[in-house]
Amino acid sequence: MKTHTTHPSKQIQKAVCPALLIAIALGFSGCGKSARELVDAAQYSDDKSTRMESATKLSDQKLLAELVINANDADVRTTALRKLKDQEFFARVAAESSDITLVMAALEKVTDQKLLIDIINNSKDRITIKKAIEKITDKQTLAAILKTEGNNPASEAAFNQLFDSTTIKHFTETDGDLTAFREILKNLPDKQIYALIAKYAKIRDANEDASYKAICRISDKSILSELVESIGDGVLRLGATKRISAIDTASDVTKPDEARTNALLALRGADDFLANLARNDKSAEVRRAATFGIVDQQVLAGLAKNPQDEVAGGIAVSLIKDKNILADLARSSINERVRLIAANAASDMQTISELAKNAKDSGVQSAAKTVLEQLTKGK
Repeated sequence: MKTHTTHPSKQIQKAVCPALLIAIALGFSGCGKSARELVDAAQYSDDKSTRMESATKLSDQKLLAELVINANDADVRTTALRKLKDQEFFARVAAESSDITLVMAALEKVTDQKLLIDIINNSKDRITIKKAIEKITDKQTLAAILKTEGNNPASEAAFNQLFDSTTIKHFTETDGDLTAFREILKNLPDKQIYALIAKYAKIRDANEDASYKAICRISDKSILSELVESIGDGVLRLGATKRISAIDTASDVTKPDEARTNALLALRGADDFLANLARNDKSAEVRRAATFGIVDQQVLAGLAKNPQDEVAGGIAVSLIKDKNILADLARSSINERVRLIAANAASDMQTISELAKNAKDSGVQSAAKTVLEQLTKGK
């Protein structure tokens, strides 16, 4: 009787584990690789698909981090990084790696706001800093970056994150209204806010008008000098340079009044500087020319309420459009001329009626009655 003998090749097939057969089909040579073998394959295999599949199969967080640091294949590094969960590791890679693809992948994974700040502080790459700032959601954190970082990519990116083109457009159209900026940049002096706008508004949808308008509101020579050094735009640098020259001329009491008043024509909006001249300069011509250049309604009100120069006070009140300020000046300015001009300038029916009835100053009361009659006839 014949004994049935199994062919040797069949015996070998039975001895081979199914996992190995799968591995062989995929280009591997072991019966299920260990984590260390996967790392080695991901790092050293000559075959790209083997390197990538090894990295994909790896789950050990420590070994994945090792691949991110040591692998020569950029795709392997990025694949390994995307399987990690360590926020601090992501932040370190984002701040220190020279592989921009890896940096962007790491930055995409960072959600911790403090770690984003660390990246901003430690990275030297402009794009990385910009992307990190775009992920910061807290406005006060962004404001702190803008106020303390100086003229660098971090400040530029923070400015863009905080103030959109609508805010910049409003600033331009309202002759330099800082309300939206003051709400966020609390306790920062106006001259420094203007400096930030001068530096960075030009990068918002070609808003160079806003930058130039901001320069035209600055009278601090040290800030203007810093802008001359830091702004890349030649037109804006020239504007700041001319402004410094005009301030020097207008301040020089040894120069003829004509030269000083001509210089003041170039300083419209430099309200602090102009208000100081309007109050204190010995030349009446200079005081009055300075008043004409003031833009801020509250600064004008301050001059009109207690004018050292009656004519300058009259000029100040004539430039005021705010009906509430006019009503207050009509009631409380120490100067009769200012009170009368304010009463005549007021066009709000309720304010005029109140002044016509209750003004303590007979001249103001009479002026208010006249305006009230004109307004009534106009109806």
